[in-house]
Order: sequence, then C-alpha cells, then structure tokens
Amino acid sequence: MNKKNIASPLYFKVYQDLREKIQQGRLKLDQRMTENELINRYQVSRVTIKKAISHLVREGFLRQIPGLGTFVCSVSPEEEISPWGKNNRGIGILIPCITFSLYSGIVRGAEDFLLSRDYYLILGSYDANPEREKTYLEKFVRQGVSGIIVAPSYNSNLAVYQEWLKQKGIPFVLVDTWVPGTECDVVQTNGVKGGYLGTKYLLNLGCQTIAFLCGHIGGFSNSAFRLQGYRQALTEARIPFEPGLVFEGDFSQEFGYQTAKKIFSGGRADGIFSANEPITRGILQAIEELPKKARQNIPVVSFDEISSPAEGFFNLVFVRQPRQLIGQVAAELLLQRIKEKRLKKESKYRHILLAPEFNSEPAKGRKYCSSVTVD
Repeated sequence: MNKKNIASPLYFKVYQDLREKIQQGRLKLDQRMTENELINRYQVSRVTIKKAISHLVREGFLRQIPGLGTFVCSVSPEEEISPWGKNNRGIGILIPCITFSLYSGIVRGAEDFLLSRDYYLILGSYDANPEREKTYLEKFVRQGVSGIIVAPSYNSNLAVYQEWLKQKGIPFVLVDTWVPGTECDVVQTNGVKGGYLGTKYLLNLGCQTIAFLCGHIGGFSNSAFRLQGYRQALTEARIPFEPGLVFEGDFSQEFGYQTAKKIFSGGRADGIFSANEPITRGILQAIEELPKKARQNIPVVSFDEISSPAEGFFNLVFVRQPRQLIGQVAAELLLQRIKEKRLKKESKYRHILLAPEFNSEPAKGRKYCSSVTVD
C-alpha cells in the first residue's frame, strides 16, 4: 500500500517557522508578539495562530502573560531548560540553610504569594558556601527563571553576583541580609529595634549584666544591627556597655553551648540575649545541664523562634521575625521588577524594614529542642 503525502496543517507550519526563528536567535528573549501581528505575517486565521502559540508555550519557547501579550522565553537550542522551567513562570529562591525556621517561613510566604499569581518556586539551599551559592544562581539562570529571591549569609560578599545577574537581565531581591555594595531591593526585619526590645525586656526584669551572643559582626551584618539595639537599650538605662559581655563566634549550636557554659561557670551574666537561632539552641543545651532549680533563674531572649520539642522548660522569650511576611513582600517586589523589565521601566530600589514581633510573656509550658545539632 502506497503512503500518500499528507500536507502539514497550517498551524504546524507557523509553529515550525516560529520555533526555528527562536532557536536561531532571530526572535529575541522577551520579544513581544501579538496575535494580530502574526495573523498579518502568516496570512492565516486567528484559530491557526492560537494553536501554533499553544504548542510553543507547552514546549517553553513562548510564554503568555494575561493583559500583556505573548513573549519569547527561550532563545537557543543549547539553553538548558528544566521540565519545571519551560514556561518561564519559575522563581528561584536561595537560602543558606533549609533547617532554620526563619528561612522555611520566608519560603512559605513567598510560595503562597507566587502561587496565587501563577508562579512557582525552585528552591536551593547553599549551606553558607559562596561557591555553592554561585553554582545555584547559575543553574537558576540556565533554567530560565523569571527572577530570584536570595537570602545571603554572612559571607555572601564572596559570591559577587550582582553585576552578573544584571548582565543576564535577571531581577533579584535580597531577604534578611543585605550584601554591602549591592544595589537591589532588600526586605528584612528591623534588627536594631529587635535588639532594643529584647534587651529592654531583660533590663525590666532587673538584669544588670546581660551577655550578648551572636555570629560574625562586621559591616552590615544582622548581628551588628542587633548589637546596636542592645547598646541603645543599655544607654537608655544608663548602664555602661561592657565589651567583655559580647561574645562573637560561629552561627552554630556548638558556639552557643560552649559560650553559655563559660558564662554559667564564671557567673558573669544575669541574663542572655541570643542574636541567632542556632546559638539559642546551644544556650538551651547548656541550661539543660544545670540543676533544675537553676534553670528558671537565667532569663534568655532569642532573636528568632525555635519550635522543635525538647525535654527542658526555660525562661525563654522570643523576638520573632515576620518571616512569612518577609517572603511575601519580597515576592511582591520581585514581580514588580519583572513587570518593569517587560515594560522597559525602572524605579528606585527599596530597602524595607519590617517590625519584629515581640511578646514579653516567657514561653513557659512549651518545650523547645536544644539537642538537635544545626550545621
């Protein structure tokens, strides 16, 4: 039986021609096309154009934005496009550690906001490693994300990505920590206010020698801002600042544990302000080793909440970051930047400081885990 030559449908010819132009770079990334323009170019019906576009959208060569039009989102056959990034509705989000409650809350806030607007998240956790951070950012760009939310760590200044992302035309927003010299939108908690509120609470309890435990201090680190609030509260209470009560080290449970043990053995402090979640876990681990009667005599304020169950009960108060709100606001800013890019507009960068949430009621009757090691 002889096979007959069957002519290709009109929509398929339009589809093939557009696909070829995109792959050859004759249609540029983010170039806008309208149905009327394509109807006039190919002299076919609107139904034919719609069918051709739908195929190209499914394959990741085009994306459709309601109210704005159809845009090219893949420009090269060599470009790496992941199955989840085909329609360029993906937003990369990069965090230093997936186990910290702060970052999980930021991710949830961003995800809820983006899903409601037909975007989705691609998550990367880089373990505060600048090289791994850079690798993730490169992968996000190759996957064709529309924008990126980055939660920097204390050493993210070693991963210089600002100019590189701008050259690639990828909008990005920083959350929680600002990298000095980086011009972009930033969303974070007001660390100065949080440090002030927590220290003032301890002072109102009658504490006179308050130990301040934190991670690396330097430049515009969060620890530096929280320390500034701590000092403001001491100044207001007319209590001299003692550098010997400030303990700076790694962002780790082990640092909190070893430092708290030294404080308890020397009787150097009658209250403790912990500037970071993993350090708080170490402090609680040290408190668990004290006699039961002594545990409630050491009030602790923690910047950031911990939420895993444990065996001990402590006089513990939290300065909570509005973590889901941070993620939501960052996602909203990022979508605004993406829209500005498509419309070829530009506005001033914004640095948004959100108020911390503080409840002066100790977390009595609740359990908190101090035995889980946090890397």
